[in-house]
Amino acid sequence: MTIKKIKRFLLILPTTLVLLPAVVLGYGGGGTGGTGGANPFSKYGSFEVMLLAITNQIITLGTLVLTVMIIWTGFKFVTAGGVPSNIEKAREALKWTIIGGAVLLGAKGIVTVVATTMGVVLK
Repeated sequence: MTIKKIKRFLLILPTTLVLLPAVVLGYGGGGTGGTGGANPFSKYGSFEVMLLAITNQIITLGTLVLTVMIIWTGFKFVTAGGVPSNIEKAREALKWTIIGGAVLLGAKGIVTVVATTMGVVLK
């Protein structure tokens, strides 16, 4: 096998292992009629609340990524060793990390304003 085929196999295998149970379990009857299971979105009550929950999860994930990037940027500064090109790369990474944090903060603010305007209770 070539390296390209091995990489493709290693990409397809985990994807199949993750998606296969969802397909198999979603196919069964479940006693709810023709679709094969209960509506997983019914716990949210409305589309706005579901969208808010998804947005909050994305913001939580973004916060984790931001934390990792801040640590990684600090690591890049420490290991730059006084080499100007490495310091410049670390500064560039810090700049984009700060921009990403600002976008994340702005997204949270926009979600809060829109949800309040629509009358959705934030938890």
